[in-house]
Amino acid sequence: MRGRLQLGVSALLRLPRLPLAAKLMADGRTYAAKKEFHVTLLDGKTTATIGASRIAAATYGRVVFEVDLLDELWMVERGRGATIIRMCNVAGGAELFRDLALPMPPLHVTLYTSGVARGIGLPSFDALRSLGTALPAEACRALLSEMRESP
Repeated sequence: MRGRLQLGVSALLRLPRLPLAAKLMADGRTYAAKKEFHVTLLDGKTTATIGASRIAAATYGRVVFEVDLLDELWMVERGRGATIIRMCNVAGGAELFRDLALPMPPLHVTLYTSGVARGIGLPSFDALRSLGTALPAEACRALLSEMRESP
């Protein structure tokens, strides 16, 4: 799937709408599918720190990135909010972060939210591990099957 780069307060890869069931029950919560999907490459704090001109130089000529959704789901919780995220690979992502001299964050797409309108920021793998729980492979397969939009 292709993600289109959008630079602004943050650097995002905008993705097409994903065909997900509108609601999902998991882990005792009701989750609502997001209406908009993206991969956050750089959050607002990082973008402000390194500067728009440096990001523009590193992304010059890179408008479209190939995004490969992985069969790896995490449940992420902060306060009363929770999300279900799907990890992904971004072709050219490692090179982009190398060019920016930054560690690559956990690249993912937030699929569902509960108790929060937006996702839960995960600027590092430490944040992912402290706020999230990786689902075992069998649980991922079952949940991915439940997520499929009904005809």
